[in-house]
Amino acid sequence: MAVSGKATDDQRAYFEEAAVRLISAHGAQPVVLGGTDLFLAFDKPIYPYPLVDCALVHAEEIWLYEYMNYGHYVERDLYCDCC
Repeated sequence: MAVSGKATDDQRAYFEEAAVRLISAHGAQPVVLGGTDLFLAFDKPIYPYPLVDCALVHAEEIWLYEYMNYGHYVERDLYCDCC
């Protein structure tokens, strides 16, 4: 995924099944997309479980730091409707 910049249907299915297993077997609540390219596999607009995209969280914090410390304003459209 990292090289091609997109996920195949098999890759999406693999990660979605893993998320469901984590929730059902281990009681996970949000599914954390801890790898920088995992968002490629979770590209549907809505899932039946909450997702946390760590790369998106970092981007938001970088934006906030810049704005609060240097007054730079960057158009903010980082979060989806779920965040």
